[in-house]
Amino acid sequence: MEPYDAAENTSMPGIGRVVGINLLVLVGLNVVALGYASLDEYSAEGAFVIFNLAIVAVHAATALLGGLVLVFVRRYREVGLGLLLSALAVLVIGSSFCFGGIWVFNTV
Repeated sequence: MEPYDAAENTSMPGIGRVVGINLLVLVGLNVVALGYASLDEYSAEGAFVIFNLAIVAVHAATALLGGLVLVFVRRYREVGLGLLLSALAVLVIGSSFCFGGIWVFNTV
């Protein structure tokens, strides 16, 4: 067994890269949701919660379905596992940000 050399392995592993990309997409979509909700002058909180929950649900469902399909394709198993892990991360982080966003609108 060869020793691990950090200088040779500069790229992120496949699973981490997939999760990282999905979390960056989630952050971008949450910024869009904040901008969209701030246009509603009557109920910005409600618009943000509904729009953000829809974004999180669609994003997590897409990652879950894609992950389930790719896990069974032997060549893309690592990407499929990354998508399954990112579906869980998107649900947890996205819903937390959604309900935390209510606090943002109440303090501004």
